[in-house]
Amino acid sequence: MLDRFEEFDRLKNTVEEAQQKADRAVGALEQITKQLKQEFDCKSIKEAEKKLLQLKKQEETEEQDFDKAMRIFKKKWGNKISI
Repeated sequence: MLDRFEEFDRLKNTVEEAQQKADRAVGALEQITKQLKQEFDCKSIKEAEKKLLQLKKQEETEEQDFDKAMRIFKKKWGNKISI
């Protein structure tokens, strides 16, 4: 009979620990969501992922524009200055 009580206590402790972990995970998610809203004006992680994709595309476009401008600059001024 004692073994059943011990088993029950172990299961109860396991469930309680799992609940605590779940509670911490929910709290962390709420904190991240709040931070996304404050810093990036995103209401959800999905919205943040979409915004991140847009920013990556913008970065790529701007890098290409910079590279093009640098090529033009070097072509025009490269022989006048040492680069």
